[in-house]
Amino acid sequence: MVRMIDMFPEAVRKKLDFFNKDKYTIATEEVDLKEKKKYGEVCLKCKLNKDTLIFMEPEKNTLPYLDEKIKYAKACPDKFLFELDTDDKWILHVMEFKRTIDTSSISKSKRQFVMGIYNARALAGFLNMQVKEIHIYSAYRNDKIESMDDSLIQIRSMNMDPEALKIIREWKKGKCSLDLDSRNSVFPHEKIQLDQDGKGECVLKQ
Repeated sequence: MVRMIDMFPEAVRKKLDFFNKDKYTIATEEVDLKEKKKYGEVCLKCKLNKDTLIFMEPEKNTLPYLDEKIKYAKACPDKFLFELDTDDKWILHVMEFKRTIDTSSISKSKRQFVMGIYNARALAGFLNMQVKEIHIYSAYRNDKIESMDDSLIQIRSMNMDPEALKIIREWKKGKCSLDLDSRNSVFPHEKIQLDQDGKGECVLKQ
């Protein structure tokens, strides 16, 4: 019987032998991404396209060299999913769960995405995985931005904080700009609507 891990390149399999088996999981078709938050539990049923290596709690396993006394140094999103593509390169999917989407929560998510991508790169480097694409996702119960009227935003734009205005416009366009490696990078921002019990479904972007 073929084990799921045997579908990965040999170099990756050998490096995974050093990992705590409780820190990751491997799936091929579907996985339930669960998280306990202060405001309740999340259960996201995620459909996969290819063999995927999933780190369920990266926020609890950031690089130990990072100084937690420095603001946001230990910021990290909730899930890393490394998807093996047909060319033996990897697509990184980074997910963050929020109760409510507003300018404040997205501002926090952006810091989590940036530090999360740095941590995910460190994992990929150790595992000898070449990441060729990055996709970011936000799963949420409530959205206070989408309901904003565009004409009202335009009227208020003169008195609005420029960063908050940028967040609003990007969210409405499904984009997210991140300051990575001292340059601005723009990613598609995938939106996942959860119900009020924290349950939802998604398909990884190809």
